[in-house]
Amino acid sequence: LKHKRQQSSIDQVIPPLAARPSQAEFAAMSLRQLAAGLFLLSAAWAVQPDAKAALQTGADAASSGGSTARHREAQRLTRQRIKHKWNGDVNVDTKVGVQMNIGNSSSGDSESGGDGGTCQMMGEHLKSPEEITDFPCFPEGTKSLLAKHLSRGVWETMKDEVDMYGFSFKQAIFSGAKFTNSGIGVYAGGHMGYYHFMPLMGKIIQTYHGHGPTDKHITNMNPADLRCPFFDADESRMVNSVRIRVARNLANLPLGTVASREQRQKVQELVTRALGKFGGDLKGTFYPLPGMTDNDRQKLIDDHFLFKGGDKYLEAAGLERDWPESRGIFHNDDKTFLVWVNEEDHLRIISM
Repeated sequence: LKHKRQQSSIDQVIPPLAARPSQAEFAAMSLRQLAAGLFLLSAAWAVQPDAKAALQTGADAASSGGSTARHREAQRLTRQRIKHKWNGDVNVDTKVGVQMNIGNSSSGDSESGGDGGTCQMMGEHLKSPEEITDFPCFPEGTKSLLAKHLSRGVWETMKDEVDMYGFSFKQAIFSGAKFTNSGIGVYAGGHMGYYHFMPLMGKIIQTYHGHGPTDKHITNMNPADLRCPFFDADESRMVNSVRIRVARNLANLPLGTVASREQRQKVQELVTRALGKFGGDLKGTFYPLPGMTDNDRQKLIDDHFLFKGGDKYLEAAGLERDWPESRGIFHNDDKTFLVWVNEEDHLRIISM
C-alpha cells in the first residue's frame, strides 16, 4: 500500500521538463524544506509553556497528577531491568520460533513444538492478545522478523511483561501473530517499550536497521552537507517527482497503539498550534478528518494527500482506535510540504 501511495504521486501534474530543477537541486530543495519544517516545529513547541510541560511530564504523570521525577524513575528502572536482561543476567536462549508445516489451526490449540515443549499456532483465528497463551509457532513459510527472532527463551522471559504505559508484550506481537504475512510484526507502545522488550526488539532492530544496542544514531539536517550527484541524462528523464518522508513522535507521550483519546487529542493540539505559526513557503492549512467537507476530501484525494483507515495490521496493533478522531492533514499553500497527524506515528512529515 505504501508503494502504491508513493507511486501515485507520479501522476500529479508536473511542470515541463525544461522548467524542472535537476534531481540534485530538487532533492536539496526538499531536504531544505524538510529541515526548515522540523526546525520550526521544534521552535514553535519550545515557546509554548503548556506544550513544553506536556513533553516533559508524560502521559502517566499527566493523567494521574504524578511528577516528572516519577516518570524519570520509571524510565531509569526500565533501562536497568533491560540492561540486566541484555547482558545475560537472565538466561534467554537463542532457539528461534518453530515453523510448522501443519497450516493454521482454527482452534489455536497447542501443538508439539518439536523441541520438547508445546507451542500455539498463530493466525487469523486469534481475536485478542490474551488468546496467545503458549509459545507462538508460525505456519511454514512465515518470513516476518517476529517469527525469526521470537525464541522460546525470549517468550518465557517477556510473555507477562508490561511497559510503563501498560502496553503488554502480547499486545506488541499481536499484529504479527494474527497476520503471519507481516514483514516485521511488532509494534511498541512508547519510546521506553523498545528498551523494556529489548530481548526481542533489539534483535529485530539489528536485523532491519543494522544497529546494535550500543550504536549511536547520528542526525545531520544541514542541507549544505548533502551529497547529491546529478543523474545521467537517461535516468534524469525517468524521474518525475521526489518525495522525502520522515516519521516522528513526541517525547514522553505514548504511541498510538496505547494512547488514550485525551493523549491523542493533545498530540493534535500541540502539532496544529506549531503548524499555525508557519510562514513563508511553509504557510498552509490543517484539515481535520472528522467533519471534513466533501469538497476538501475530494481535493485531498485528487492530490494524493488523504490517508484512510481500515488497515488490518494497524487495527490489530490498536492504532485505529477512535478513528478518525484527532487525526488530520496539513499542507502548505504550494502543496509541497505535508504533515499527517496521528496516522500511524504522531507525525509523518513529507516534502515533495
